[in-house]
Amino acid sequence: MASKREDSIMNRASPGRRGALALLVSLPAALRVAHAVEASPGTYAVLSLVGDQLTIITRRLTTGTQLDPNDRQVLPVDDASLDGAIAAAAESAITEANPASQWLHFSIRDARLFALQDQLLSPGAESDGLREALRGLLAKAGATHLIVVTRWRGEASFKLVDGSVGAGKIMGVGFYVDDVTRTKLLSTGEISTGFVAPFAYVRVSLLDAATLKVVATRVAVESSLWTPPQTKDAVFAWEIMTAKEKSQALDGVIHEAVSKATRELLAER
Repeated sequence: MASKREDSIMNRASPGRRGALALLVSLPAALRVAHAVEASPGTYAVLSLVGDQLTIITRRLTTGTQLDPNDRQVLPVDDASLDGAIAAAAESAITEANPASQWLHFSIRDARLFALQDQLLSPGAESDGLREALRGLLAKAGATHLIVVTRWRGEASFKLVDGSVGAGKIMGVGFYVDDVTRTKLLSTGEISTGFVAPFAYVRVSLLDAATLKVVATRVAVESSLWTPPQTKDAVFAWEIMTAKEKSQALDGVIHEAVSKATRELLAER
């Protein structure tokens, strides 16, 4: 991914929590068709509402009765690199499932729509205006279906050969950083301390474009686990990976999560 995102991962400070936001009424102006095709049966619009932020979850070094076992830092992502990777994964799965299918990639960077992503999938006072505007836009573009990727919140769980490790809840895309867990290298039996786990915790939903009724949905959870090279302990686990490795590994888990879920959704049609 672009170096701008790598710099963001390393250097950006976390934003404060945003309050409730007004309903987005200018949706058509906020959406851009990134790949235009002629309308035909089986034309899929792809919309990712995940890539406005990246989360760094760090396991606390202390134990006790704290409600959250982790520290959290949310980094704003100002470009479309994450959403582009998410959309590309869905689009490749669409082509794999049916090479004759066509797709539309909607790119959006309006913070108000990201904030309302949970309401997009069902009717309601907050979402009706938004859904109506989106439905009109999809009809104009000739889409028959909409694939929406949103954040999903679940238990942090990262696979080891003989079990799993992780604590607390995570969501969206980011990195889980553990400075204390000891792992064993199976080939030598040597022990090292700490790991970094890039993760993608998302929900992929297939909607009928004419009604915006959810046809099917899949939760997609993928991660990879990185330990210190040559069984050497890192002073801080975050240093195990370079910025380039972080970006490439995040791309990998995003692709696995979204493409797998999309293939499963299309197989049900």
